[in-house]
Amino acid sequence: MRWPRERLFAVTTDGEVLLNARALDDVDLPELAGRMDVFVGVPLTPAELAQVRDQLINASSEAAALIAGRRKKNRLHRRQLKR
Repeated sequence: MRWPRERLFAVTTDGEVLLNARALDDVDLPELAGRMDVFVGVPLTPAELAQVRDQLINASSEAAALIAGRRKKNRLHRRQLKR
């Protein structure tokens, strides 16, 4: 598995969230699942889904803060250059 660029999650039409089975060490995948265009998913438990949700919120908050900080720094730098 190539971390983190692999497709790690999928959502089914009925709203179930699946984890890519290739991310699990204890899953024996058939040859078909080794192909890059086939997604074999394992359903998440409600507790695992809550953990994923919390981690995604944290990760997206961190990414937003980094971008906002970079923009603020660039804006201040441009103002200093204009003086």
